[in-house]
Amino acid sequence: MLVLPADTDDGNDGAGAAYVIFLTTSGAEKAAQKISNSYGNFPYTLDSSDEFGRSSVSLGDLDEDGIPDLVVGAP
Repeated sequence: MLVLPADTDDGNDGAGAAYVIFLTTSGAEKAAQKISNSYGNFPYTLDSSDEFGRSSVSLGDLDEDGIPDLVVGAP
């Protein structure tokens, strides 16, 4: 996971973004998905200076679907 709290290419200065990077079992990059105002079907609007991605933490597999869960925050 790569987070860019100052990401500005979606039109709002400092709105932020998170990039989820999917890996193969050998650790090579398989795909990536940006989550922001313009990408990833994010259901909320990030305003200027929200700094989405300022924090992130892995929570383990909360829903027990075999995929680790992740939370991305903003101040």
